[in-house]
Amino acid sequence: MIQLRPMTSSEYPACCDYFIDDFFIFSNSRNNGYGKLAIIALESQLKSIGIEQIQLL
Repeated sequence: MIQLRPMTSSEYPACCDYFIDDFFIFSNSRNNGYGKLAIIALESQLKSIGIEQIQLL
């Protein structure tokens, strides 16, 4: 599960408009490459709406 939400003005650093609020792979689905596939899919979705950069906070 990936939750993406807008940043509020009080959050730091305010380097972007959105950030990943939660990223979770259920334990019975781990070590199968699903996390990597989820991030690749997320990158593709974000690029399609004009978001070109993902940063870890």
